[in-house]
Amino acid sequence: MAAPPPSASSAAPPRDRWFHGIHAHSIPVPREAGASAGASSGPDDASGRSLALAPPHALRDLDAYGTLREKHHRLTRGAVRSMYRDVRERTLRALAGLTPAQLRAKPEPSLNPLDWGLGHVAHFYEFMILRLLLAPAQPPNAAEPSSSASSADVPAHASLLGGLHDAHALFDSFRAAHDDRWRPADVAGTDPTLDEIARYLDAVTAELVRALGPETPENDRRALDPVSSYLHAYGIVHEHWHVEDFIQTRQTLRYPRPRWTPASSDGASDDRVESETRGAFPFASAYRVLVSDSAGSRPVDPSVRRYACDVAGGFLPSPSPSSLLSLSLSSEKEKERGGGAFPGYASIPSGRYLLGATPSDKWVFDAERWAHNVDVPAFRIAKAQVTNAEFAAFVRAGGYENRALWSHEGWRWVASERARRASEDEDAVKSLAEDGAKKDVARDDRPMAPRHWTPRSDASRTNAPEGGPGGVLDGWRVASFDDARPSPLAPHAPVTHATWYEAEAYCAWVGGRLPTEAEWEVAARTDPATYGAAATGTCPRREYPWGDAPPSPDRANLDGFRGGATDVGALPAGDSAWGVRGMMGNAWEWTSTAFLPFPGFAMDFPYRENSAPWFGYRKVVKGGCWATSAPIARAGYRHSFWPEMNAVYCGFRVALDEKNPSANPGVSKL
Repeated sequence: MAAPPPSASSAAPPRDRWFHGIHAHSIPVPREAGASAGASSGPDDASGRSLALAPPHALRDLDAYGTLREKHHRLTRGAVRSMYRDVRERTLRALAGLTPAQLRAKPEPSLNPLDWGLGHVAHFYEFMILRLLLAPAQPPNAAEPSSSASSADVPAHASLLGGLHDAHALFDSFRAAHDDRWRPADVAGTDPTLDEIARYLDAVTAELVRALGPETPENDRRALDPVSSYLHAYGIVHEHWHVEDFIQTRQTLRYPRPRWTPASSDGASDDRVESETRGAFPFASAYRVLVSDSAGSRPVDPSVRRYACDVAGGFLPSPSPSSLLSLSLSSEKEKERGGGAFPGYASIPSGRYLLGATPSDKWVFDAERWAHNVDVPAFRIAKAQVTNAEFAAFVRAGGYENRALWSHEGWRWVASERARRASEDEDAVKSLAEDGAKKDVARDDRPMAPRHWTPRSDASRTNAPEGGPGGVLDGWRVASFDDARPSPLAPHAPVTHATWYEAEAYCAWVGGRLPTEAEWEVAARTDPATYGAAATGTCPRREYPWGDAPPSPDRANLDGFRGGATDVGALPAGDSAWGVRGMMGNAWEWTSTAFLPFPGFAMDFPYRENSAPWFGYRKVVKGGCWATSAPIARAGYRHSFWPEMNAVYCGFRVALDEKNPSANPGVSKL
């Protein structure tokens, strides 16, 4: 039985989070008996300040569940420094061009204020990572409080946020309730300005980079210990999660699309694109900390930039802004990489599969701990995700009105969604009436469809082949970012923003079902030559569907480079050994599997809330989407969404029992 978490020292400041019983990052890190500050100090930085770093074994001792003892992968200081630069570049590009008012955003159940997200990223770095890396004798340089404040007004647990702000009440995701994030002054007593949040992120970033030591070739070749490597990488992965969230928020609120993706092939120069993406952004200072040397005087040469392609320290050359034009969805070169539909199913025999992570893996999240054998019956899985055209056929066939296709929970969601839309329409009618406009807003007869689909305002039809079976797409458009008007749906792109309930109902309509997590991984990670050959034992597993080489733009639609989903038939170089396409990037994929712990589960340290609070409430999703950062994307990664979530770029593919193939003639894939 696992030992209980250690109790807080009397010297530790009180934390409201302790009632959760699983959080421990405010416990002081013990120093070795008799050790001086200099004995555990790290290298001097350029300013001559010596950094006292916590001994690795002290952190392992603090981890009551023992997860830090498993860590074995070591990153070089240079790799970590580059990983920080890479993720911060993505953050700034994801938020480029937005005003302070847009960053605060309007309240919406499916998202967070963007400025809160930035403060939360800084808070996570400071209290989940930095406070563990630095020895207690030398805490980070907390910003000085206001000169007008008395010492009694200064919070006991000072933060780099500084002033009188309570960083925990403001930016701790388990203390700042969702609705409260839009009204910090009412709940936390203060409301940091955008500039204060920028300085907070800047200050935390500077301390993290300082902890790596001077930026010299000799120092950057030195490897960190496995625990420090893991802590740095965890903070970076957490920021990557929020990069994707920032992009999804821009779509949800109909903000301009991120500037790193060219909107048209107008021959924009590298300089213009660079200036639009970074120069106009108010948080440029947080980037300058990373793109200069320790003394802040030598800019990094943009021609040698690389982007992180995995969490183990791998990098690929960064596409230049002009080369991104060749990856845009409207480019002719996209057609050369494949495209269109990709019909058919892969038949996979029964076998035994090892589901979950092994101790030898370089990176393990707690939800992946530990591997266990699963017997998988024979099944068939679609070679591609369900497309817009295919889902439109379900809509036209009355799928949202057919109770027999929906689970009990799914039909409740349909009823709730209809009521929500009717309420929105009622509000729109009242608003128009107050403005003296005609009451011509559609009421509750507005047809149901995936989020961001909008019915056409005219009755014309195009007769174009891409209209899909029976011209099913003619009545629909999709609202993308801040486009002045909805655009035609790409018929062969994967349907996205579909809830788990909608995916489940569609699969029932075609006589199939969603794949289980194990089935999805078998199709993505195994090889027909070695899978199912023996009744016992395990077979080799791939890191990615195509093999173990890191993701690149010709294999997977990741990193936001294309600005949207490709056709499901694109990127054949990313096929799995079973001939299944698009399993990494483009759109997340729902599985039928509930998000529950594996045998041997133990909570991660220090982020113990990563998985445990969500078990039993969410569904497992796999693969990543076009806005996912490559360091997150692994075939073994267990992500999860609430089944009603539709603000995310999530789609699905169909699975069939081998003995019960579907015969529905209305869908081209079948």
